Amino acid sequence: MNVSHKLKLIWWAPPRNATRALSEILCHYDFYNYEINETADIRSTYHSHNCKIPTGLEHYDVLLQVRNPYSRIVSCWHLDCFTTVLGEELIITETFESYIKSKSKSFINHYESSLNIKYPKYFIRYESLKEDVIKLPFIDLNNYNINVAFERHIVNNGYMTEGPNNKLGNLKRNKHSAYADWQSYYTQELADLVYKEYTDQFNLFNYDRNSWKA
Repeated sequence: MNVSHKLKLIWWAPPRNATRALSEILCHYDFYNYEINETADIRSTYHSHNCKIPTGLEHYDVLLQVRNPYSRIVSCWHLDCFTTVLGEELIITETFESYIKSKSKSFINHYESSLNIKYPKYFIRYESLKEDVIKLPFIDLNNYNINVAFERHIVNNGYMTEGPNNKLGNLKRNKHSAYADWQSYYTQELADLVYKEYTDQFNLFNYDRNSWKA
């Protein structure tokens, strides 16, 4: 977990939810990686992906980032199974179907269970990243450094496109935008497997079971 004493806020940042993009803004609010120490400023140290409450900070509010599980798992597959040989030839080490059906998936973390510890005051959805960041009451876009980070990493967020011109980012693209066309990878069978595993995330975060359908 990541902590800002300045804001009295704990940031829960599950992986593949645009946490790197948000970290470029939150680093200006003195967040640090609690699991290392209070000098582990996220400006120079990578943020934590764990979702816990540090002892003694139970009174702090919580900010949680979430994402449609269907989309998130395509992103995890992309991270785990897309590689290149000598930086050129694209190699996909496992099909999406095999990845979903295997038991060695990096995305298998049920961060929704953390809501049993404390319910977050703020939510940032991957699908409405810009709008939700603007809604955070402490975000000061009149501050030059914060405004630059917002424009560079939120408005023009390269993580959303995941490098479409780069072989490592070679996912199918939505024809109407630069986003990955994650829906195209699903069948009813695969969607049912993901929904069964992550039913609580769909329900708690109000994601539609049928959102995989184009």
